[in-house]
Amino acid sequence: MPKLRIRREPRYADKIRSYSVILDGDQLGKIKEGQVVEFDVSTGLHQVWLTIDWARSNKLSLEFDRDIDLACRSNVKALFAIVALFQPSSWIRLWQEECDVSK
Repeated sequence: MPKLRIRREPRYADKIRSYSVILDGDQLGKIKEGQVVEFDVSTGLHQVWLTIDWARSNKLSLEFDRDIDLACRSNVKALFAIVALFQPSSWIRLWQEECDVSK
């Protein structure tokens, strides 16, 4: 069974808050700042995103035929915070990494 690994980079915004990890609309778990989490995922095409309150990350559509490593961080900077309020899907940045974060 493929694994989904997510690494959360430290950032000032949301420092003490956890993000919810969502797979196809269902919550898999949570990730805290500086943490790496890992989940078993069934083979096939899935959508992955993160949420915090009313805001979320971009959605990634991924084919799970092997382990996949993602990274995330808050996308909020002082001046960007006002813009982020009107674009809740840009609050968190989520991207695929080419390296294995489990090492």
